[in-house]
Amino acid sequence: MGVRQEPQGEAPVYVFGAFRLLRQARQLFLGPTPVRLGGRALELLLVLVERAGEVVSRAELERTIWPGTVVEDSCLRVHIGALRKALGDGPGASRYIANVPGRGYSFVAPVVALRLDAEVDADASVAPPAGPRPLPLRMTSMLGREDVMEQLRALLPRCRLVTIVGHGGIGKTTLALCLARQLQDGYADGACFVDLGILSSAIQIPDALAASLGLEPDGEGVRALLERWLAPRRMLIVLDNCEHLIEAATSLAECLLRLAPGIDVVATSREPLDADGEWVLRLGPLACPPDDPALSLEQALRYPALQLLASRAEAGMDSFRLGQAELPAAVKLCRRVDGVPLAIEFAAAQVGLLGVQGVVEQLGDRLRLLGSGRRTVLPRHRTLRALLDWSHELLSPDEQRVLRHCALFVGPFSLEAALAVVGPGAAGCMVSCLLDLVSKSLVAADTGGPDARFVLLGITRAYAIERLAEDPERNALAARHALYTLGLLDECERAWDTLDYDTWLACASHVAGNLRAALDWAFGPGGERALGVRLVAAPAVLGAGLFGEPELERHVRAALEAIGAGTAADPLDAVRLHAAIASGVVADWEPWLRAIGQAEAGGQPEALAEALYVCAVCCLGAGLYRSAHEHALRMARVAAQGGLARTLAVAR
Repeated sequence: MGVRQEPQGEAPVYVFGAFRLLRQARQLFLGPTPVRLGGRALELLLVLVERAGEVVSRAELERTIWPGTVVEDSCLRVHIGALRKALGDGPGASRYIANVPGRGYSFVAPVVALRLDAEVDADASVAPPAGPRPLPLRMTSMLGREDVMEQLRALLPRCRLVTIVGHGGIGKTTLALCLARQLQDGYADGACFVDLGILSSAIQIPDALAASLGLEPDGEGVRALLERWLAPRRMLIVLDNCEHLIEAATSLAECLLRLAPGIDVVATSREPLDADGEWVLRLGPLACPPDDPALSLEQALRYPALQLLASRAEAGMDSFRLGQAELPAAVKLCRRVDGVPLAIEFAAAQVGLLGVQGVVEQLGDRLRLLGSGRRTVLPRHRTLRALLDWSHELLSPDEQRVLRHCALFVGPFSLEAALAVVGPGAAGCMVSCLLDLVSKSLVAADTGGPDARFVLLGITRAYAIERLAEDPERNALAARHALYTLGLLDECERAWDTLDYDTWLACASHVAGNLRAALDWAFGPGGERALGVRLVAAPAVLGAGLFGEPELERHVRAALEAIGAGTAADPLDAVRLHAAIASGVVADWEPWLRAIGQAEAGGQPEALAEALYVCAVCCLGAGLYRSAHEHALRMARVAAQGGLARTLAVAR
C-alpha cells in the first residue's frame, strides 16, 4: 500500500476520497470548496499523505513539523484531532488517519498522486483510475500463525479458493489480511479486500466488490462491469465475514473462479462455503502456556497467547511489563479464555485498570467483562456477548436448542453422552445439528481417537449456559446429565481394579468437571437433592481423590444435610457419607458410631463392612490398635457371612 503515482511535474495533487491536496499551494479542497486548516496541521497532513500506508512514528512527525523544538506530548494529538475533524474521519470508507498504539500514525485511505498542469483544473474533481483499494491496515500483529501462513501460501498456487474457518474472534480476518499483504506483489493486479460483515443483504455484495475495486458503473450493470473488468485480471480477492450471507458469498466465489481464470479467492467464515473446488482450513485458538508452577517467564513467553496478552497490555498501559510475579495469573487468564485472540485483547484492555490478577478474579462473568470500547470496530466485535449473539442468530431453532443442551457438559463429551442428555424428543435431529455446529465453529470435534469427542470453548459454553437458564427444559436436562455423570462414576469404579492409580486418575479426571456441574445443580435451587446424594456417595468420589478434602467436605456435608432434611437415600449411600465424616474428611471422630448404627439398621452386609473398614482405619491412625483390630475382625466376619470375597481380602 502507498501512493499510486501518475506522471508528475513539480507540483503534484494528492487525491483521496473526495479531497484534493495541492502540495505547492498548501491547500486542501473538498470538491471545489477549500478546507480551512492551520499551517502545522497542513504540514502534518502532507507528511502522512506522502507516506500513505506506512506507520510514521510520533518522534519523526515532531522532528519534521517542529524541527529543533521541544514539543509537549499533547501538541501532536491536538493537531491530529484537528485533521480528523476536518476530514470527517470515521469508520468505514471515510477513515483516513489511524493511530497504531506504541508506534505512531498512518494514513490508511487510498491516495493517487497526479500532475498539476494546464490540462488539470485545480477546481475540478479528479477521479482516481480503477483499481483495488489498498488493503486495510491491521492495528495488531499476527502471533503464533507462522505454520498456518506457510500452509496457506503453499495451498493457493494449486487451490484457487481457500476458506479460513473458525470461531468468532479467533483471528481469521487478521490471518487473511496478512496473507494478502504478503502475496499481493505476486499478482499483477494486486489484492482486493471485501468486508461482507458490514452488509445486510446479498444484493449489496456486487456493489461492495465493485467499490473495493474502485469501479463506478456508468450506464452499465454492476455484474456486467465486474465480469468485463475482472476477466483478464491476475488478482487475489479476499471475501471477509461470509457467514451471514453464505449462499450469496458461495455463488460469488464460484462465479469469480469460473469467469476469471487469473483470480484466486480467500474467504473467511464461521463455516465452509461448500463451494466447488473449495479447500477449508480450520483455524484454532492460540497455544497457551501449561499450568506449570515451574514455568519461567522466558519459557511462557514462547507461547503466542501469552505474547499477545503481554503486548496488548503494554500497548494499553505503557508502564506495564509482564513479570514473574504476574505470570501465574497471566497463564490462568490465557487458559480461561481458551487462547481466543479477541478475548485476550479484551482482557488485556482491562489490565491497566484491574491488574492481571484482578482481571482473572472478574472472569466469572467473562461475557460482561470482556469487551472493547473502540467505536471503530463492528458492533458485534465490541463484546464477546455481541460476537456470540451474531453467531447464535445465524443458527436454526434446532441448532440453538442443541447448543444450549451441549453446554451442560464440562469438557469433552461423546455423541452417546449428548444423546443421553438431550432426551428422546430431540434425538432425531441431534446428530445432524451437532455436526452443523461443528461446521459453524461453535463446537470443536476431535476425531483422532476411536470415538469422536466434542467440546465447546469456554466462552461459547458460558454464553450457551446463559441461554439454557431461560430454557423450560433445563431441570429435566440437568437431571439427565446428573444421571449420565453417575454412570461415568460407576465406570470409574469398575476400572479401579484394572488400572494403576495414576492411569486411572488420568482417565477419570474428565469426570470431575461434569460432577461439579451436576452437584451445583442438584444442591441448588430447583435441583434434585436425591441425585446429589447418590453422586457424592459414589465410591469413585469418596475414595479416589477426584476432589480435594475441603471441596469433598463441602459436598459431603450438603448431602448429609439433605438426608437430615428428609431426602430419601439408599442406606449404603448414607453409611458411606457418615463413614467419610468418620474417616477424617472433616476431622470429626463422633459420627463413626452413627455410621455403624445406620449400617446395622439397614441390614446390608456391604454397608456394614464398609463402615467397619473406615472405623478400623480411623482407629489405626489414632493409635487405637486394639479397637482397630476388633473392627477389622468384625469386618471379616460380616464379609464372610455376606459372601463379599473382595471385602474379606481387604479385612484380612
